[in-house]
Amino acid sequence: MAVKAVECLHELSRVIDLASLEGLTIAQDYDDALSNLEEIFTPPPLVLIGDDEGDSGGVLATRPDGNIRHHIVLRMTALAGFSESSVGVFENALGALARQCARVDSSACFDQAFPGFIFGPLPADTADARRRATYFSCWEAFSTAWLSAPFARNQSKWLEGQFLETLAVTRLRAAEALGVGFARVDPQSALLQVHSYYRVLLRDCAAHLGNIIGQQLSVADFPRSLHALEAHWFSDAYADMDITLRHIASQMGRWPDLELFEQIAEIADGLAQTHAYAL
Repeated sequence: MAVKAVECLHELSRVIDLASLEGLTIAQDYDDALSNLEEIFTPPPLVLIGDDEGDSGGVLATRPDGNIRHHIVLRMTALAGFSESSVGVFENALGALARQCARVDSSACFDQAFPGFIFGPLPADTADARRRATYFSCWEAFSTAWLSAPFARNQSKWLEGQFLETLAVTRLRAAEALGVGFARVDPQSALLQVHSYYRVLLRDCAAHLGNIIGQQLSVADFPRSLHALEAHWFSDAYADMDITLRHIASQMGRWPDLELFEQIAEIADGLAQTHAYAL
């Protein structure tokens, strides 16, 4: 398994920039591996990128000498396909590895454009911190799916299903959060919770769009998504995300500032105000 993973890593490096990658850990006990690596990577800062629920692993990023460095940590089960003869199972393992390689490339590119941003503390202002968390999580989800799409075609069903599931429950959860918050005379906490629900929706939307764009397809190639978005309250936001993320991707590494990323936060704020505050 390890030998095959290294071979595939070499092949992936022909397409995905892995210049900042310093190591790969295939972990039987994922959480334990992360803890041990955190002790090795000193002094801080140390940031874990990815590690989403149901994902294959994550990427540890550090900046010890002013240059970003990465270490991929993968769950052993995610790479089990490298030991199998089935083509489909092998593709699943390759896709899992490609997703983490994409995180290495995209975060290195982001750090080059905005040095130290990933490692900096969140702004003290709650609204600024919320906006930053929104657009960076969306960029991470989009770029991971976008850059890995040619090698992770099996992720399409998973990413689409994740988006549609979140789409189905977000507005209801936002309304419930508002009701509970105001009932407890705690509207500020309720509004923060509302924003977090819409942030997750945009993140899952960004991942789905990244996969679609990375495979050079359109939403028309995904009938379930096309049907779900037809005359839906989220359809305009979906179109705005599509346009914005394509602009961001077209300027990969050449962003003069964070203006395009801030547009993602604007979309999230607009959703929260229009579809939650009015409820």
